[in-house]
Amino acid sequence: MSTGTHLVDPAISKKHIDQSIDALMKRVTVNTEFWIPYLAGYSIDWKNQPPTVFHDPRLPERLPYPGSAVNGETTIDVMRYRLIHECTEKCLMDELGMPYILAHNLATAAEKTAVEADGYSWDIYTNLLTPYIKLVETKPDDLTSPANLDTRPYVQEHFSGLSEMSTEGFQGCFRHRHATPSVTSQAINPLDRKHYPLYGW
Repeated sequence: MSTGTHLVDPAISKKHIDQSIDALMKRVTVNTEFWIPYLAGYSIDWKNQPPTVFHDPRLPERLPYPGSAVNGETTIDVMRYRLIHECTEKCLMDELGMPYILAHNLATAAEKTAVEADGYSWDIYTNLLTPYIKLVETKPDDLTSPANLDTRPYVQEHFSGLSEMSTEGFQGCFRHRHATPSVTSQAINPLDRKHYPLYGW
């Protein structure tokens, strides 16, 4: 369905984003207790376990927004847009077997649409996030990565901190239904990227 019969104005509005976020929050649990490189991630199994989106606690839920207030707000709710990004990305990878980078591109487009629908500048938003992206690359002494973190994005992007992440998370990815059958029953070396194919894309 390319257009909805209930849309008078085809443009995405703040009201539409609010409705989508409300629906996501009824289904997805947000956890801010772990080290999460790339700012946010998601649990492995969304079929049999409660869907979880992880946010690194060093990224505040809201950041000061420079310039004039938007919708009466002088801060921007970054958690709101990261939730849209992570849920879009995860569903594309799981349901279509899409590799991380392609899913990430579409998730970023959805995130950008939501940011701009709320009246914010995409350039300002991404500039606000940039220092935090660098900050969370490094594992702090008091945080670990969650055992059930979906690690496909980190392997496919050759993340330098792979060796510090939970190996259980790597094993779980290979038990996923899109994993390569020949390796699902083997002991996996999480640093061996040959086990992470692009699923024919």
